[in-house]
Amino acid sequence: MFVKAPSRAVQRQRLLDRGAADDPVSLERRLDRADAEERLADQFDAVVVNDDVDHAVTTILDLLAARRHPA
Repeated sequence: MFVKAPSRAVQRQRLLDRGAADDPVSLERRLDRADAEERLADQFDAVVVNDDVDHAVTTILDLLAARRHPA
């Protein structure tokens, strides 16, 4: 399962809000790494866009339950 931000702009703002990047170079490096990871998203069984944390969690739980108890 691959969880991604709804956009690069949102991802950038989330990193800034969390203080996850000490400087602009570090921030860009993290965003570049995220871009590289997103290019691999099609190799996962599911992609969940984390546009709303509660919705994303519910989606992930539903996907996991479906895998445990296939119809």
